[in-house]
Amino acid sequence: MILSRRAAIAGALAFTGCGGCSAHDQPVVVGPVPPLKSVSGIPVGCCIETDNLRDSAFTGLLLRDFNQITPSYEMKMSICVRPDGSFNFGPADRLIAFAADKGMRLHGSALVWYKYQPAAFQALAGRRDAFERLYADWIGQMVGRTQGVASGWDVINEPIEHEEIRLRDSLWTRVLGPEEHMVMALDLATRADPGAVHFINEYDLERRPEKRLLFMKLIESLLKRGAKIGGIGTQTHIELADRGTIKPAIADLASFGLPLHISELDVSLGRWSVNRAPLGTKLSDQAAVAAEVADAFVALPSSQRYALTLWGLRDRDSWLQMPPFDPARGDLPLAFDDAGKPKPMAAALARSLASAPA
Repeated sequence: MILSRRAAIAGALAFTGCGGCSAHDQPVVVGPVPPLKSVSGIPVGCCIETDNLRDSAFTGLLLRDFNQITPSYEMKMSICVRPDGSFNFGPADRLIAFAADKGMRLHGSALVWYKYQPAAFQALAGRRDAFERLYADWIGQMVGRTQGVASGWDVINEPIEHEEIRLRDSLWTRVLGPEEHMVMALDLATRADPGAVHFINEYDLERRPEKRLLFMKLIESLLKRGAKIGGIGTQTHIELADRGTIKPAIADLASFGLPLHISELDVSLGRWSVNRAPLGTKLSDQAAVAAEVADAFVALPSSQRYALTLWGLRDRDSWLQMPPFDPARGDLPLAFDDAGKPKPMAAALARSLASAPA
């Protein structure tokens, strides 16, 4: 089936640019692109929020092209853990029900993240036993309610400090221990849903080889401790200048033999640097960078290809269009434009995903 669609994909990368026009003028024209999920033997995911469920254009495009979802916020502590230590699972349950109703895989994210340290946990920081009980209750209840729907979970998210390249200091490390809190979380998640794949997830592993090295050392140490790491997530928030860095990063991470998840893919036109090339050139380069990601991923053994997830559906849905980023910069980091039309990046992904060996 995949082979029969290659002819439909072959011309999809042909497009016309608009010279030096602004990012939202005269959009680049791309030939027909088949639904990503229809050409891929690998699950293709997208992030989603409950507000998106009210947007029929969003859900229509999502269901056309994707067969896995990752909740952006609704399964994180910031939404779910109330100040008194009780839980609000309403928004999460709506997305769990949506995935189940539509026959989509669900990837949960994220159980333990340094950015969210709820007041209920802070109040127990001096009482380790009570802190541990709430930690276990949170993970057990959150993972338990997705059992049978979730294919995997980001259990530990972003454990490496970005600037100084060291293990992050957080409420979790201070109360439960730098690595101990990770071992505990992975064990709790596995007990709550032994059928799901439990991930440790990080960003900038392509751009920062020294960060990747420390991340890999952390994984080695956790595995020696008996941590139940089921998979490795690499967020893959990258930009045009990162071409050439992706393949080595994926090869390094794959060396553990564990399933890999491209967990939050987007390709910025200039998040960290200014690129004054014509829009058509930038979108062509964006497609090439996305193809490098997908090509390296599909070259992995089938047992290691967990999923490829885009961090947003349309350009206007991207986190790079929200504060503190300036939407006036015209960053267009996703595979579909503001109107939901496929860009060269979508065509490149379709072509690469269709080439995956069985």
